[in-house]
Amino acid sequence: MADLALAECWACCRHEDSYPSGLRDAADAPWALIGRGDPALLLELEPQAAVTVVGARRATSYGREVARALGRELAAAGLVVVSGLAFGIDGCAHRGALEAGRTVAVLGCGPDAPYPESHRSLWRRICERGLVLSELPPRTGAWRWTFPARNRIMAALAAMTVVVEAAGRSGSLITADLAADLGRELGAVP
Repeated sequence: MADLALAECWACCRHEDSYPSGLRDAADAPWALIGRGDPALLLELEPQAAVTVVGARRATSYGREVARALGRELAAAGLVVVSGLAFGIDGCAHRGALEAGRTVAVLGCGPDAPYPESHRSLWRRICERGLVLSELPPRTGAWRWTFPARNRIMAALAAMTVVVEAAGRSGSLITADLAADLGRELGAVP
């Protein structure tokens, strides 16, 4: 617990009332979430109150514009926007959500540092006004396998996943498949 406090993080175990109910639906849900930011936001993370927005890292200007507008409009409607802080669509969705409401970033590394590093200012804003989550402890780096693992969390947190531009083989489509397996709604922006 001292390590968590030093990293300005906290933990929420699966048996706690604040553990997101959407994650309880997933057979492989993490036993604990490590967070940075406002833990009270966990109580708002009912699947019906959240939308996951994911997409291409190498997005077109149209895709980036749509993702930002989508994030902004969803947040303005009172929904929590969930994404992965990645380049492209994820970052745009977070930025749009912060213009009008709240957002949750789910990381494939510990929540105490941004990934990618160039998103440090965005990560900081999310920590201040939203929530950064991971199943990994502080000071844990990103590995190739941690990104598909974090995608299952993003898919489970929301009642709907929207994919904005994605390659034929991408993490975004993995997230969509995982959401479909959980019976979540899917949307797409080509």
